[in-house]
Amino acid sequence: MQSLEQTPPYLQDKVYDEEIQSFLINFVDEEGKFHPLRPLNEVLNSIDRTTQHLIQVVAANPRSKQPPTCKIFSKEVLRATSVEEIKKATRTDQSKQVEVNWAIDAADLSYRLKKIVDFLEEGRRVEILIMAKRRSRKASVEEAQDVFHKVMEAAEAVEGSRQCKPMEGSVGSMVKLCFESQKKQSEKQEALKKRKESSDKVLEKRKKLEDKDFERRVLERQQKFESKKLEKARRESMISSMSNRSRTSHERTPYTSARGRY
Repeated sequence: MQSLEQTPPYLQDKVYDEEIQSFLINFVDEEGKFHPLRPLNEVLNSIDRTTQHLIQVVAANPRSKQPPTCKIFSKEVLRATSVEEIKKATRTDQSKQVEVNWAIDAADLSYRLKKIVDFLEEGRRVEILIMAKRRSRKASVEEAQDVFHKVMEAAEAVEGSRQCKPMEGSVGSMVKLCFESQKKQSEKQEALKKRKESSDKVLEKRKKLEDKDFERRVLERQQKFESKKLEKARRESMISSMSNRSRTSHERTPYTSARGRY
Protein backbone atom coordinates (compact mmCIF):
# COMPACT_ATOMS: atom_id res chain seq x y z
CA MET A 1 0.00 0.00 0.00
CA GLN A 2 1.24 3.46 -0.85
CA SER A 3 2.12 5.97 1.86
CA LEU A 4 -0.03 9.06 2.42
CA GLU A 5 2.83 11.23 1.15
CA GLN A 6 2.71 9.52 -2.23
CA THR A 7 -1.08 9.14 -2.41
CA PRO A 8 -2.91 12.07 -4.05
CA PRO A 9 -5.42 13.81 -1.74
CA TYR A 10 -8.36 12.72 -3.89
CA LEU A 11 -7.41 9.06 -3.32
CA GLN A 12 -6.48 9.06 0.36
CA ASP A 13 -9.90 7.75 1.48
CA LYS A 14 -10.32 5.31 -1.42
CA VAL A 15 -9.21 1.78 -2.32
CA TYR A 16 -7.87 1.84 -5.85
CA ASP A 17 -5.84 -0.05 -8.48
CA GLU A 18 -3.43 -2.59 -6.90
CA GLU A 19 -4.78 -1.82 -3.42
CA ILE A 20 -7.98 -3.71 -4.29
CA GLN A 21 -7.58 -6.98 -2.37
CA SER A 22 -9.40 -9.43 -4.61
CA PHE A 23 -8.51 -11.64 -7.55
CA LEU A 24 -12.01 -11.25 -9.05
CA ILE A 25 -14.11 -8.09 -9.09
CA ASN A 26 -17.45 -6.88 -10.35
CA PHE A 27 -16.58 -4.18 -12.86
CA VAL A 28 -18.54 -1.12 -14.04
CA ASP A 29 -17.13 0.40 -17.24
CA GLU A 30 -17.19 4.06 -18.34
CA GLU A 31 -20.58 3.58 -20.02
CA GLY A 32 -22.09 2.21 -16.81
CA LYS A 33 -22.26 -1.37 -18.04
CA PHE A 34 -21.90 -4.02 -15.32
CA HIS A 35 -19.42 -6.89 -15.84
CA PRO A 36 -19.51 -9.57 -13.10
CA LEU A 37 -16.55 -11.65 -11.94
CA ARG A 38 -13.73 -10.19 -13.96
CA PRO A 39 -10.04 -10.76 -13.03
CA LEU A 40 -8.60 -7.63 -11.45
CA ASN A 41 -5.35 -7.77 -13.47
CA GLU A 42 -7.31 -8.08 -16.71
CA VAL A 43 -9.32 -4.94 -15.90
CA LEU A 44 -6.23 -2.99 -14.79
CA ASN A 45 -4.45 -3.90 -18.03
CA SER A 46 -7.44 -2.72 -20.07
CA ILE A 47 -7.54 0.87 -18.72
CA ASP A 48 -5.30 3.86 -19.45
CA ARG A 49 -3.28 4.08 -16.22
CA THR A 50 -1.94 7.54 -17.08
CA THR A 51 -5.43 9.13 -17.10
CA GLN A 52 -7.65 6.69 -15.18
CA HIS A 53 -7.99 4.90 -11.85
CA LEU A 54 -9.99 1.83 -10.92
CA ILE A 55 -11.83 2.69 -7.68
CA GLN A 56 -13.52 0.23 -5.34
CA VAL A 57 -17.05 1.60 -4.81
CA VAL A 58 -18.57 -1.35 -2.92
CA ALA A 59 -16.53 -3.58 -0.60
CA ALA A 60 -16.58 -7.36 -0.86
CA ASN A 61 -19.32 -9.23 1.03
CA PRO A 62 -17.86 -12.39 2.62
CA ARG A 63 -21.30 -13.71 3.65
CA SER A 64 -22.74 -13.69 0.14
CA LYS A 65 -19.30 -14.40 -1.34
CA GLN A 66 -19.62 -11.35 -3.58
CA PRO A 67 -16.37 -9.72 -4.74
CA PRO A 68 -15.89 -5.94 -4.52
CA THR A 69 -17.52 -3.74 -7.15
CA CYS A 70 -15.13 -1.35 -8.90
CA LYS A 71 -15.55 1.47 -11.37
CA ILE A 72 -13.30 3.47 -13.71
CA PHE A 73 -12.82 7.15 -12.85
CA SER A 74 -10.93 9.82 -14.76
CA LYS A 75 -8.10 11.43 -12.78
CA GLU A 76 -9.26 14.86 -13.95
CA VAL A 77 -12.75 14.24 -12.56
CA LEU A 78 -11.30 13.03 -9.26
CA ARG A 79 -9.05 16.09 -9.00
CA ALA A 80 -11.93 18.47 -9.83
CA THR A 81 -14.08 16.80 -7.19
CA SER A 82 -11.29 17.15 -4.65
CA VAL A 83 -10.85 20.89 -5.40
CA GLU A 84 -14.61 21.44 -5.05
CA GLU A 85 -14.57 19.66 -1.69
CA ILE A 86 -11.73 21.93 -0.56
CA LYS A 87 -13.74 24.97 -1.63
CA LYS A 88 -16.79 23.72 0.29
CA ALA A 89 -14.66 23.06 3.35
CA THR A 90 -13.27 26.62 3.31
CA ARG A 91 -16.61 28.22 2.52
CA THR A 92 -18.38 29.88 5.47
CA ASP A 93 -21.83 31.32 5.99
CA GLN A 94 -21.48 34.94 4.89
CA SER A 95 -24.90 36.14 6.06
CA LYS A 96 -26.04 36.81 9.63
CA GLN A 97 -29.28 38.24 10.99
CA VAL A 98 -29.75 40.45 14.03
CA GLU A 99 -33.19 41.37 15.43
CA VAL A 100 -33.76 44.54 17.40
CA ASN A 101 -36.90 45.59 19.28
CA TRP A 102 -38.07 49.21 19.07
CA ALA A 103 -38.64 49.21 22.84
CA ILE A 104 -35.31 47.53 23.64
CA ASP A 105 -33.48 48.40 26.87
CA ALA A 106 -30.03 50.02 26.80
CA ALA A 107 -28.03 46.92 27.83
CA ASP A 108 -29.67 44.64 25.25
CA LEU A 109 -29.29 47.29 22.54
CA SER A 110 -25.58 47.64 23.34
CA TYR A 111 -25.13 43.86 23.06
CA ARG A 112 -26.92 43.69 19.68
CA LEU A 113 -25.00 46.66 18.28
CA LYS A 114 -21.77 44.89 19.25
CA LYS A 115 -22.93 41.75 17.39
CA ILE A 116 -23.61 43.86 14.28
CA VAL A 117 -20.13 45.43 14.45
CA ASP A 118 -18.43 42.05 15.08
CA PHE A 119 -20.17 40.39 12.13
CA LEU A 120 -19.25 43.23 9.79
CA GLU A 121 -15.63 43.19 10.96
CA GLU A 122 -15.55 39.45 10.23
CA GLY A 123 -16.53 40.26 6.64
CA ARG A 124 -20.07 38.91 6.90
CA ARG A 125 -23.22 40.35 5.41
CA VAL A 126 -25.63 41.41 8.17
CA GLU A 127 -29.40 41.67 7.86
CA ILE A 128 -30.91 43.83 10.62
CA LEU A 129 -34.61 43.55 11.47
CA ILE A 130 -36.01 46.29 13.71
CA MET A 131 -39.61 45.64 14.76
CA ALA A 132 -41.98 45.51 17.70
CA LYS A 133 -42.20 42.34 19.73
CA ARG A 134 -45.48 40.73 20.61
CA ARG A 135 -46.79 41.30 24.13
CA SER A 136 -44.28 44.10 24.75
CA ARG A 137 -44.90 47.77 25.25
CA LYS A 138 -45.10 50.00 22.23
CA ALA A 139 -42.12 52.32 21.81
CA SER A 140 -42.67 56.05 21.40
CA VAL A 141 -41.74 57.80 18.15
CA GLU A 142 -38.68 59.31 19.88
CA GLU A 143 -37.52 55.90 21.18
CA ALA A 144 -37.95 54.28 17.75
CA GLN A 145 -36.00 57.04 16.02
CA ASP A 146 -33.24 56.82 18.65
CA VAL A 147 -32.91 53.04 18.17
CA PHE A 148 -32.87 53.43 14.38
CA HIS A 149 -30.13 56.11 14.46
CA LYS A 150 -27.95 54.08 16.87
CA VAL A 151 -28.20 50.99 14.66
CA MET A 152 -27.27 53.01 11.57
CA GLU A 153 -24.37 54.72 13.35
CA ALA A 154 -22.95 51.40 14.60
CA ALA A 155 -23.14 49.75 11.18
CA GLU A 156 -21.76 52.74 9.26
CA ALA A 157 -18.88 53.16 11.77
CA VAL A 158 -17.27 49.89 10.63
CA GLU A 159 -14.49 50.59 8.14
CA GLY A 160 -15.52 49.72 4.57
CA SER A 161 -19.15 48.98 5.48
CA ARG A 162 -21.98 49.93 3.15
CA GLN A 163 -25.65 49.22 2.67
CA CYS A 164 -26.00 46.34 0.22
CA LYS A 165 -29.76 46.81 -0.21
CA PRO A 166 -32.12 49.77 0.10
CA MET A 167 -33.93 50.04 3.43
CA GLU A 168 -37.31 48.35 3.59
CA GLY A 169 -40.19 49.43 5.84
CA SER A 170 -40.64 52.47 8.07
CA VAL A 171 -39.37 53.57 11.49
CA GLY A 172 -41.71 52.51 14.28
CA SER A 173 -43.30 49.71 12.23
CA MET A 174 -40.78 47.32 10.67
CA VAL A 175 -37.39 48.14 9.18
CA LYS A 176 -35.12 45.78 7.29
CA LEU A 177 -31.51 46.85 6.73
CA CYS A 178 -28.64 45.08 5.00
CA PHE A 179 -24.95 45.95 5.50
CA GLU A 180 -21.69 44.40 4.38
CA SER A 181 -18.01 45.29 4.80
CA GLN A 182 -16.28 45.77 1.44
CA LYS A 183 -12.80 45.84 2.94
CA LYS A 184 -13.25 42.67 4.95
CA GLN A 185 -14.92 40.94 2.03
CA SER A 186 -11.96 41.75 -0.22
CA GLU A 187 -9.52 40.56 2.46
CA LYS A 188 -11.46 37.33 2.83
CA GLN A 189 -11.58 36.81 -0.92
CA GLU A 190 -7.81 37.37 -1.08
CA ALA A 191 -7.29 34.87 1.73
CA LEU A 192 -9.47 32.31 -0.05
CA LYS A 193 -7.59 32.97 -3.29
CA LYS A 194 -4.25 32.33 -1.57
CA ARG A 195 -5.64 29.20 0.04
CA LYS A 196 -6.84 27.95 -3.33
CA GLU A 197 -3.45 28.70 -4.91
CA SER A 198 -1.80 26.81 -2.07
CA SER A 199 -4.15 23.84 -2.54
CA ASP A 200 -3.49 23.90 -6.30
CA LYS A 201 0.26 23.74 -5.63
CA VAL A 202 -0.29 20.79 -3.28
CA LEU A 203 -2.39 19.03 -5.92
CA GLU A 204 0.26 19.67 -8.56
CA LYS A 205 2.97 18.32 -6.27
CA ARG A 206 0.87 15.27 -5.47
CA LYS A 207 0.25 14.71 -9.19
CA LYS A 208 3.99 14.71 -9.85
CA LEU A 209 4.51 12.24 -7.01
CA GLU A 210 1.73 10.09 -8.40
CA ASP A 211 3.29 10.12 -11.88
CA LYS A 212 6.68 9.20 -10.42
CA ASP A 213 5.08 6.43 -8.40
CA PHE A 214 3.36 5.13 -11.54
CA GLU A 215 6.69 5.12 -13.41
CA ARG A 216 8.29 3.30 -10.48
CA ARG A 217 5.58 0.62 -10.50
CA VAL A 218 5.95 0.18 -14.28
CA LEU A 219 9.72 -0.20 -13.85
CA GLU A 220 9.23 -2.70 -11.02
CA ARG A 221 6.88 -4.73 -13.22
CA GLN A 222 9.40 -4.71 -16.04
CA GLN A 223 12.14 -5.81 -13.67
CA LYS A 224 9.96 -8.61 -12.30
CA PHE A 225 9.14 -9.71 -15.83
CA GLU A 226 12.84 -9.75 -16.79
CA SER A 227 13.68 -11.58 -13.56
CA LYS A 228 11.04 -14.24 -14.27
CA LYS A 229 12.30 -14.50 -17.84
CA LEU A 230 15.88 -15.06 -16.64
CA GLU A 231 14.71 -17.56 -14.03
CA LYS A 232 12.76 -19.46 -16.68
CA ALA A 233 15.82 -19.51 -18.99
CA ARG A 234 18.01 -20.71 -16.12
CA ARG A 235 15.59 -23.55 -15.32
CA GLU A 236 15.35 -24.56 -18.97
CA SER A 237 19.14 -24.58 -19.15
CA MET A 238 19.37 -26.77 -16.05
CA ILE A 239 16.74 -29.18 -17.42
CA SER A 240 18.55 -29.34 -20.75
CA SER A 241 21.88 -29.98 -19.02
CA MET A 242 20.41 -32.74 -16.87
CA SER A 243 18.79 -34.30 -19.93
CA ASN A 244 22.12 -34.30 -21.78
CA ARG A 245 23.88 -35.93 -18.84
CA SER A 246 21.21 -38.61 -18.60
CA ARG A 247 21.47 -39.31 -22.35
CA THR A 248 25.28 -39.58 -22.12
CA SER A 249 24.99 -41.96 -19.19
CA HIS A 250 22.60 -44.22 -21.10
CA GLU A 251 24.91 -44.24 -24.11
CA ARG A 252 27.89 -45.33 -22.00
CA THR A 253 26.09 -48.05 -20.04
CA PRO A 254 25.89 -50.72 -22.86
CA TYR A 255 29.58 -50.19 -23.69
CA THR A 256 30.61 -50.64 -20.08
CA SER A 257 28.44 -53.70 -19.78
CA ALA A 258 29.97 -55.13 -22.93
CA ARG A 259 33.44 -54.67 -21.53
CA GLY A 260 32.30 -56.35 -18.36
CA ARG A 261 31.12 -59.36 -20.30
CA TYR A 262 34.45 -59.58 -22.15
